[in-house]
Amino acid sequence: MKYVPLLWAGVCRKKMRVLLTMLSVMVAFLLFGLLSGVSTAFENAGQNDSLSRLISRSRVSYTEPLPLNYRNQIAALPGVDSVSFAVWFGGYFRDPKDYIVSFAVEPEAYFRLYPDLRISPAALAEFVRDRGTAVIGAALAEKYRWHVGDEVPVKSAIWPRKDGGAAWPLRIVGIFDDQRDPTQRRLMFLHYDYFDDMRTFGTGTVGWFITHVTDPTRADAVSEAIDTRFRNSGAETKTASEQEDTAAFIRQRGDISLITRAILASVFFSLLFLTANTVMQTRREAMPQTAVLKTIGFSSTTVFALALAETSVYFVVAAAVGLAIAAVVFPSLRDYVNLPGLPLRDIAAGIGLAVLAALLTSLPGALAAQRLGVIDALRSRD
Repeated sequence: MKYVPLLWAGVCRKKMRVLLTMLSVMVAFLLFGLLSGVSTAFENAGQNDSLSRLISRSRVSYTEPLPLNYRNQIAALPGVDSVSFAVWFGGYFRDPKDYIVSFAVEPEAYFRLYPDLRISPAALAEFVRDRGTAVIGAALAEKYRWHVGDEVPVKSAIWPRKDGGAAWPLRIVGIFDDQRDPTQRRLMFLHYDYFDDMRTFGTGTVGWFITHVTDPTRADAVSEAIDTRFRNSGAETKTASEQEDTAAFIRQRGDISLITRAILASVFFSLLFLTANTVMQTRREAMPQTAVLKTIGFSSTTVFALALAETSVYFVVAAAVGLAIAAVVFPSLRDYVNLPGLPLRDIAAGIGLAVLAALLTSLPGALAAQRLGVIDALRSRD
């Protein structure tokens, strides 16, 4: 404890400089925490998806449609329990920036395949009965303050109506939830029959098929059977488990982890230069005080430790504050990433990185203080 006043005096030598340096470190580690958490969420995407569900898409592209009549042919294959389908609607509300993750589905069969989508039986029955209706996730309802019974004019960036109308008026008949995967709470589903009747092109096609297999251990065999069935046809399929399909879709959008690491590396490379320059300047200004400590009997080892701790303390404290803010903010993203909070491994990685960065930036100045000649230092004060 006897060294604490000395340490505190060193930290507070240039209050404004230390404050600005700490602020830079805090923002850097706030960014680190948030980006690391998002990267982890993308890495884990699809881990909770069912191994019993297979996704069949066009072999050519995610955007190429498949004929609706494939459904009965898939359902007839051995090992298949049930089949449904979906079409990407590409909806938005008022302005394209207010996009809505929306799909056209056949209500009863689709919700049977996804039992984690919790919706009241009465709402599902109304969705099945009335083709001009939609059901929405709880997060989407909260975002736009929509309620059951509201009629919302949803537009599509892809599908114009055959009657020339710009909006697709949809009456909300139910709000569903999904505690297992919060990202599902942002979705909207509309009735496929209504969508198919009103669109100007692509009638009788779907975006992908969802197949539920009776035995998950035979998923690969069923996938191969589906693709073999439509091989050399006008619309060949590529079938994979739901987990594999989700991972492949994310990879198409780029290596999120690589992009995140590149951003963080550039941030910390700049941060190290900034803090190292600040620390070296601080050590140069502290040379007379360091010489006095050695003159009154402080060993070179003690001076080295004090110089190392002086920078490390405020660096690690600022990093801890930044990570704490990231941990507090991250749960607000739970509707966008399938994680309830910032993973502990990312917090631990941030603390470890903070300690390493503190040592790298402090070590040169601490070594200079250890090797400092007392006479030369005192003479430089004049």
